[in-house]
Formats: sequence, structure tokens, C-alpha cells
Amino acid sequence: MTLEESLKQALDILVAGRVYPDITPPGASFPCITYQQVGGDDYLYADQTVPDNAHARLQINCHSLTRLEANQLARKVQRAIATTFNESEPYGGFVALYDDVLKLYGTRQDFGIQFADSL
Repeated sequence: MTLEESLKQALDILVAGRVYPDITPPGASFPCITYQQVGGDDYLYADQTVPDNAHARLQINCHSLTRLEANQLARKVQRAIATTFNESEPYGGFVALYDDVLKLYGTRQDFGIQFADSL
């Protein structure tokens, strides 16, 4: 299973399957979650071979109609990632967001995840 498949499977249950890569699609229902890879640690062995595992820095965004729901969802996301990926860590706490145009509350948090690279 790929990193993206594992992540989606872990988060789907929190928002009834409303987990999307990169952006919230038009007409989406709330609450929902978006995710995007925003970097990671990349390395080669001394003999220039590629390891069987990889590291990704993922940004997870929670979107909701209320502040309370957005914050609660962010805490559930952190638990889901910790229990799904044996080698993961949050890079600080979540950041609270508000979109004045869409009138939506949200959070943003980055996680480092080590995973088996299944090419």
C-alpha cells in the first residue's frame, strides 16, 4: 500500500471519506481533510543506492464550519497518524486558520512520516 493510500485509509473514518489530495474540490461537504506532501528527508546510501524506505513531510489541513469541530478534528488526525505510521512525528502543534471569504475554520499541521517505498 502506498503512503497516500495508507494516509487516506487512516483519515477517511474521521470525515466519512472526505479526504482529498491538495485542495478541497468544488461542492465538498464539511468537515473534510486535505493533505499535501511539502517535502521530506531524502538520502542515498554511500554506494549511491536508494533505500527501501522513504520520508515525507505531509501538511494536513482540516476544514470545518466551526472552530470547535476543526480543532477536535485536528487532534483526531494527530492520533490517527501516530497509530497508523510507526515512525511519525508532528512538527509542532496545529495552526488555527480562518477563511473570511468562504467563512470556514481550519487547521494546518505538518507531520514527518517514514514509510516503506513501494515502487
